[in-house]
Amino acid sequence: MQYSLRYAIDVAWMPRGYRANAAVSCMEVYMMRHNQHTRLRRSRSGPQILYLAMIMALVLSFAPQAVPGFEVSTAHAHNLQTKMVYMYFDPDTQALLDNRIAGLDPGYPGFGPGSPLLKVGDELGLIIKVVPRDGTTTGVGGYIDFYVPDGMTVLDAAYVIPGSNPADGLGGYDKIAMKGQAPIPVGAGPIGAKVKTELIGLTLGPNINGVTEKAAADGTGLMRGTVAGVYGDTGIFFSTHADTSYDSWTGSGGYDQNTGTADNTLTNNSGDVIVPLNKWDAEQLLAFGAKAPIVAIVDTPDQRGNAPWGLANVVAGPQSGYAWDFDWDYWRGSAKDAAAMREASNQMGPWQRIRYDGSRISFDQAGSLSTVNGYASVDGSTVGFNLSPSTPLTSTVSQGDTTSPKAIRWSIGQTTQYVPEYAWVKIRVDNLTRGPGGFLDDSGCPHFGGGTFGGDAGGSDNGKDHLWRYYEPTRVSWRACLAVGKPATREVVKVGDTFQYKISIFNAGDNDLYNVVVTDTLPSGVNFVSAVPAQSSGPNPLVWNAGTLLRGTKFEATVTVQAKSTGPLENNVVARGRTASNEPISGDATEITPSGAIPILTQRKSASPTSIAPGGTVTYTITINNIGSGPTGNPVQITEYLPTDFTYVSKQSVMINGADVTAATSVNATNPNQPVFSVPSALNPGQALVLRFTTQASADAAAGSYCNTFTTVQNGVPFTSGSEACVAVGAGTIGDTIFRDWDGDGVQAPEDEGIQGVTVNLYAGVCPPSGPILQTKTTDANGKYRFTGLSTPATYCVDPVEPAGYTVTADPEGALDGQASVTLAQDQTNLAIDFGYRPGGAGSIGDRVFEDVANDGAFNGSDAGISGVTLSLYEDTNGNGVVDAGADALLITTTTSITGFYTFTGLDPARNYVVVATDGAGSAVDAHFTNPYVSSTGGSRQAVSPAKFTAQGNAVTDADFGYFGQTPGSIGDMVCFDADSNGLCDAGETGLPNVTVTLARDLNGNGLADADEPTITTTTSITGYYTFADLGPGAYVVTVDVTDPDLPPAYLASVESYALSLAAGQNITTADFPFTQALTKAVNRTSASPGDTLFYTLTLNYKGDTLFSNVKITDP
Repeated sequence: MQYSLRYAIDVAWMPRGYRANAAVSCMEVYMMRHNQHTRLRRSRSGPQILYLAMIMALVLSFAPQAVPGFEVSTAHAHNLQTKMVYMYFDPDTQALLDNRIAGLDPGYPGFGPGSPLLKVGDELGLIIKVVPRDGTTTGVGGYIDFYVPDGMTVLDAAYVIPGSNPADGLGGYDKIAMKGQAPIPVGAGPIGAKVKTELIGLTLGPNINGVTEKAAADGTGLMRGTVAGVYGDTGIFFSTHADTSYDSWTGSGGYDQNTGTADNTLTNNSGDVIVPLNKWDAEQLLAFGAKAPIVAIVDTPDQRGNAPWGLANVVAGPQSGYAWDFDWDYWRGSAKDAAAMREASNQMGPWQRIRYDGSRISFDQAGSLSTVNGYASVDGSTVGFNLSPSTPLTSTVSQGDTTSPKAIRWSIGQTTQYVPEYAWVKIRVDNLTRGPGGFLDDSGCPHFGGGTFGGDAGGSDNGKDHLWRYYEPTRVSWRACLAVGKPATREVVKVGDTFQYKISIFNAGDNDLYNVVVTDTLPSGVNFVSAVPAQSSGPNPLVWNAGTLLRGTKFEATVTVQAKSTGPLENNVVARGRTASNEPISGDATEITPSGAIPILTQRKSASPTSIAPGGTVTYTITINNIGSGPTGNPVQITEYLPTDFTYVSKQSVMINGADVTAATSVNATNPNQPVFSVPSALNPGQALVLRFTTQASADAAAGSYCNTFTTVQNGVPFTSGSEACVAVGAGTIGDTIFRDWDGDGVQAPEDEGIQGVTVNLYAGVCPPSGPILQTKTTDANGKYRFTGLSTPATYCVDPVEPAGYTVTADPEGALDGQASVTLAQDQTNLAIDFGYRPGGAGSIGDRVFEDVANDGAFNGSDAGISGVTLSLYEDTNGNGVVDAGADALLITTTTSITGFYTFTGLDPARNYVVVATDGAGSAVDAHFTNPYVSSTGGSRQAVSPAKFTAQGNAVTDADFGYFGQTPGSIGDMVCFDADSNGLCDAGETGLPNVTVTLARDLNGNGLADADEPTITTTTSITGYYTFADLGPGAYVVTVDVTDPDLPPAYLASVESYALSLAAGQNITTADFPFTQALTKAVNRTSASPGDTLFYTLTLNYKGDTLFSNVKITDP
């Protein structure tokens, strides 16, 4: 047997300018499929406080397909839709109105039959019941809307289940934490990422998580969104945007934005013909999921799988991970090119979070192509507007302004087929008049609008698409002139169970009603037992002739039935009447009660203690109640997703159906952050499963709130919680920096870097320290230290170990004793306990600034020191040998003595330094010279490294600065082949290239190049020339390398060196080095005949004076 949801709907409101002759229905549920919809009109309400307890969603988990004898319709597309069942006053509101009717409301003196039932200031609640149906076992996410009428203020909203917990102040229902999304691919999923090259270059961010990402990949244009990411934002949201007001799509004129045409229907990708709940939804459907009248603008390829990162979220807004929406109005007026598409996709959506327990914020890995099922969200339970009766939303005075709340939207996470979902909202009546700004419509009826829709299947049912492919909303338009409700007394029943329907009909409008007839059509799956009061006719349909129903009065009846078959038992009741002017008024209500052995689970989790220090332990308690009519599968598996920095320690106890199964319950803690518990028993109806286990926080856990989630699986159906059991990892924290105070001013300047490797000890109590060390930390590369997990409130002593040779210059207490007493309040963090130390030690740097007469880079000969030269010492943070502005501190300056000496002492030999000599115009160096001068020691900067300190015993004495200011001279000339052996390099003789020539400064004047005398070398050019330029006056020795391998074989030098005296500005160009061939061979004839005698002559060409011995000549 298959069941489908059917509603009796009379022609209801029509837009202005339309008239209808059919009876007006106070409650209309629109299935909105295949063009079978009724055109709605925007509500006009008046002032009063409606405690709109919209109870939409029971957090339930059961798989109807897995229950024997329970048949459901699965003919729908591969997803799970949610269908509206009813919107009605919550029990507290019903009690308020019942007391008022009975004359027991002291706040409404003078009330009586014929008086308006509602008044300004009333706080009322509405319940919206939604049933997922016609699809897969699970859905990844469901959504429920309440549209705020004019003349109302929203006071509170919650996600609830039927219950009787008095602590939450809500009768008949219990407020619970929002549950989580169903597992679904955490990447692009099996459909794969689609290409939209028009979005290349669109970067969105940062979002509430601080994340900035590209919507599509550079180059390829692959959309970078994930399937889990688009469903990851759960919780309660509100919007003030006019496009989110009830029926604003139809009211704005539909697709052509012309109210004179009838083009309000759109076709989604799965083929459903629908009318969107509001214009904003329509715009997103046109962008991401439409098949007709156009193919989706953004997700053009197939409207399936993933979407661009950050887009296509049903609750897009500033506190959502997927925060951006598509602006169809902008697109319509644009060039419709790539730039326009990026611009239309580059603004945040209108949905703002209401702070609510269990809420989650989408957080995924952009660009992931994974097909693995999982979750993509982080805790959002402390984010959003803190809605309460003392801090309500702004009053709604218009559906067209930008400040009035237009809609409340619940993003309820996973749905399960035929498991009811409930939501609740509390509102206050502010304006109880007809027309714009008031709570009553033009016929004097209070009006409420609501809607619901679902997304793709859960991942366990092969879900893989974003929501807009399946957007198929149903809606309720509830007009309270005949406020009809018929909630059953049982959420689920078994065959043979007896239960009741509580029919309740209030006249909450401003018209008396006459000839009221109530008709209740019972489902075929029940046997009628009784009705109180007795029906006028029946039993099926049951008919009561209620007669006159004055304003402020009520009709009620209790119908008792017995379930005789399994399946969804769908019941409908209709009330019809007429006003004094004979205007027809009607209202209806529907109830769906599943029948069969059906488990319905509710889940809660608590933590004890709720506040710990890092390293502390927490015991979690998970309580799962089966409020259904049948047992779960066996085993029941619970997977924990502990907070970051928490690990599983041990199982404490497991109780199910009142029995202790601790020993029999297995735990897989291979991943200690995600332990999996397998409870070897079914959970029976009316019973509970209670699991207790212990975890430990990391000793390094940062202060903050740590919430977590868990998933229960039975009969293969997952059921995931939202963020629950939050634990405050608090305690105190003390830090922060030990820095090198180079200039000793007690302030950390940009160039005063942190000191790595300093030991910092922490003691209990005030300084000076006493007792044992509580904690010891070592500063990191930036000089940072941090003591965490401190008991508070308390006082501590921070005591760094002073670096050797350093002097404390900055102390938080000002006493410069290198200690600080710190008093922390409860969970306080104090990161202002900084200490500065001026470096010191045994290191020194010198030596001299001098005139380098010979320009040889060394102080020697007739060189003289230059007095009065300013030298500056800098620390060299990165050791690059240069002074980096803003990073390297100036430590000290000095001037040279009369002999040119300088020295810097008391330095840390483990650091890098740079010495800078001041030269140039106006300097003492400049005043010393009459001629232009240049540095002979490599410039005005000398770098000193720790290695240099070590090599020189910590006293660096070669940081000299030499300056050459004489008219420079030179020595040269040629290395050649002396063809005529005259001992000279004559014109035309061949130069010898690449031959090494050395110039020595003859300091002792002995005419020899001694080993300890400074030298420079050069090589001859391609023509054999060489030059030593920029020479100062003095004695030199220039020598040619007679063993140079570039010399031809058997070449002998006529002269090997010259001892020269060079005057200032002199250029010696006679230092030639002629080479001759050692032996030459000649023959006496140029031709000869056989028998002739030839005479060869060997000639030794050696011009030197060195004596050769044991000379052997071979002529082969």
